[in-house]
Amino acid sequence: MEFMDEQLPLEVIMMTDAQRYLFDMMGYLHLEQALKRTELKAAQQAINRYVNAADNADKYLEVD
Repeated sequence: MEFMDEQLPLEVIMMTDAQRYLFDMMGYLHLEQALKRTELKAAQQAINRYVNAADNADKYLEVD
């Protein structure tokens, strides 16, 4: 088995028919426990910073 780093094995996991259908319909997959809680929280905080920065940027742009 190959390893990407010391902790994560590189494995091929195929989507089920149901997952493929939902991906085709919605454009994303819901993978439970794909991230640790701390990783998910950090990702959510980064997204919120990005969204808030974009919202705040509109206040400083000139609109004719």
